[in-house]
Amino acid sequence: MSLSEEERQQMEGAGTVLHAIAEPTDYDRDDVPYPIGWRIDLRKGTMQMELEPGRETEPLKAGLGRYTMFGTCGNLVNILGREQCGIYDTRPQVCRDFEAGEDKCDLLRLLAESK
Repeated sequence: MSLSEEERQQMEGAGTVLHAIAEPTDYDRDDVPYPIGWRIDLRKGTMQMELEPGRETEPLKAGLGRYTMFGTCGNLVNILGREQCGIYDTRPQVCRDFEAGEDKCDLLRLLAESK
């Protein structure tokens, strides 16, 4: 996910675990890695980024960093048995761009509920 420094600080302050792929800079970049997942070897204590063939990198605008989130977002709160954003009005831009109820959203909710 792409986050400004302020958004990253807010999310980590709420308990979200983020891994930096690329820290924010003051210039646009054309070739920042875009992971689709991670291969984790617990025996060795290593992580290896998995990239989609043909889409290994994506542009990243100035002022944004690229991060992977491990686990769930620390801003989620349980309201009547369903997780919802606890900072909806001030949520990061990446969350604003993610349309609630779309197929990707429904899949992520199903995965979270199955844990």
